[in-house]
Amino acid sequence: MKITNLTYTYKNNKEPTLKNLSCVFKPHQVNFLIGENGSGKTTLIDAITRQLRGKEYLSSLDFDLGNDYMYISQFLPMLGYVKCSEIAQVILGTIFSTLNITIDDLEKLSDPFTFSFLKTVWNRRYRELSGGELKLVQILLFLQTNKSVVILDEPSAFIDRRNVKNIFDLINQKRTKQTFIIITHDVRDIRLVPTSNVSLLDSGRIVKSIDGKEIDDLEQSKDFDFLKNFVTY
Repeated sequence: MKITNLTYTYKNNKEPTLKNLSCVFKPHQVNFLIGENGSGKTTLIDAITRQLRGKEYLSSLDFDLGNDYMYISQFLPMLGYVKCSEIAQVILGTIFSTLNITIDDLEKLSDPFTFSFLKTVWNRRYRELSGGELKLVQILLFLQTNKSVVILDEPSAFIDRRNVKNIFDLINQKRTKQTFIIITHDVRDIRLVPTSNVSLLDSGRIVKSIDGKEIDDLEQSKDFDFLKNFVTY
C-alpha cells in the first residue's frame, strides 16, 4: 500500500492538512502511525479508506481497499440497554454470516482470549460495563473480521496493560493474513510489536519511518519533541 505525494485541503481551510505526504504500509505487518493531535492522522486514514470529499487525492494512492477493510474508531456508541450477547450476535452474525450465535458457537468461531472475555460479559447489558470493558467488547468483536486491512484508532486507550498485551498477542497472530494500521499515543503498544513499521506524522507530512524496535532510541532524539510527551503511563 503505497502513497505518493498526497496533498489534501479541506474546503474551508487555507492550508492543506496533508502536504506531499509519501509512505508505505507494509502488507501482513503491523503499521503504527504516530504524531501529535492535529498532525493529520485521521485525515490520512480517511484518505486511505477513500472517505474524503473530492477525487483529486486518489491519484496518490496505488491501491483501492474497496470494502475489504475494517475501521475500528476510538469509541463506537451502542445501545446501553442491549445485552452484550445481542451486540455480539449482530456483529459476528455479519462477519460469519450466521444468525443467533450462542456462547457455544462463540467458542468455536473465535480465539481463546476473545471467548474467555466475552463469556464473562455475555449476559450483561452494555451500560453496565466499565469503560475498559466497553472498549474490549468492541475491539474483540470487530477483530474477528476476515477483512484484509484492519485500521485501529488508539486501541489501547482505557484498557489495562494486561488486556492490551492480550489484544496485541491476538493482532500478532492475525497479521500473517491481515494488514494492520494502528494509531497510538502509547509507546508501549509499539514495544509489543518490535517487528512493526512506524511512521511519524508531523504537520501533514511523514517525517520519519522506522522499525518498531527503534522506538526507544527515537524517544531520546531531540528531533521530535512530541515524543517526550508520548504516553507511557
